[in-house]
Amino acid sequence: MEELGLTPYPALDKGPETTVMAQSTFEPVQRHSRVGGSTGRGSRFPGVFRRLTTCMCAVMLCAWTVACGVGDDRVDRRGPIEFFVDGEPYGIHADRFQAEHAEDHAMAFHMHEDSENWYMEGQAPVTVAEGLDLLPHVAFQPEGPVLTIDGVSYDASEPEVVIQVIVDGEAVDSTEHVLDDGQHLRVEIRTH
Repeated sequence: MEELGLTPYPALDKGPETTVMAQSTFEPVQRHSRVGGSTGRGSRFPGVFRRLTTCMCAVMLCAWTVACGVGDDRVDRRGPIEFFVDGEPYGIHADRFQAEHAEDHAMAFHMHEDSENWYMEGQAPVTVAEGLDLLPHVAFQPEGPVLTIDGVSYDASEPEVVIQVIVDGEAVDSTEHVLDDGQHLRVEIRTH
């Protein structure tokens, strides 16, 4: 190796097969550009710039794919939602139930202002029961079931209370049914 102008660097010597060699003298390498002519000492910079640009583009592409959900299995579903208590529409579309106005909203199931839809935008789909329990100012316990809205609880284990979850006109088991895109969710509570 010494005949090539390289000498062993003892501080990094890891054995005969991994000896690090260093050039004993530094001489700038003359390079030629593709269009002709000598590029001299600065020839490294276009290559470094090209590698840096390529790296930045790769990072930006990765960030874009993550932000846009490209290439993953994120859920993106929505559909109309209504609540009725004793036959009267309940104001489920009021600001306090909307993600924009709540401190405790979840992306897995939520609503937006100026929309009468539910939105499911999480990593995995949720059942109707799980989704209802994620809405601000709403709690849903499948045992009973018990639905609490704005602090008022409706317990279906009581004889006169009925809680019915209806999807596209048909009653469903809220603990098992997972909403598909566009399905109409209607929750009916009867207390007499």
